[in-house]
Amino acid sequence: PEGVLCIISAVTITLIGGLAGYIIRSGKSLPAKKALYIALAGVGAIVLAQVLSPFYPIIKKMWTVSYVLKAAGVSALLLSLFYYVIDVKGSKNWTLFFRVFGMNSITIYMASRIIDFHDISRFFLNWTSVHINEQWGTLFIAIGVLTVQWALMLFLYKKLIFLRV
Repeated sequence: PEGVLCIISAVTITLIGGLAGYIIRSGKSLPAKKALYIALAGVGAIVLAQVLSPFYPIIKKMWTVSYVLKAAGVSALLLSLFYYVIDVKGSKNWTLFFRVFGMNSITIYMASRIIDFHDISRFFLNWTSVHINEQWGTLFIAIGVLTVQWALMLFLYKKLIFLRV
């Protein structure tokens, strides 16, 4: 968030995420019901954001109330979907890509501040710029950045190297 007042919105969305985590970790409901409750809360937040948007536009840079509600709502829907599919239904064989990043999220965050993954990607993929237009080239480089980052995280994952705070 940009600006002192936007910190309040950032704290709010953090607390909403903490509440979702509390619901998942609590033993008060069946897991499928927890996913449903979080999904319903997500839909409610998105609807409320849309209702408020004529009065408080959805502006990310200002972290408006409507933006926080919409971001929290979309996040809640995705959380409930993944929680239901992975934890409730037990479908985990496709999650390696996400686990590699998730198990070392702090490491990739810090590494992206130290290592210029964009330059590394351009080094390997710059030859594509003559064959495809600029928009596709930008997407191709972004996919290359993600691939290089994932390869580094996969190496650390396989070596069981995890940075903890």
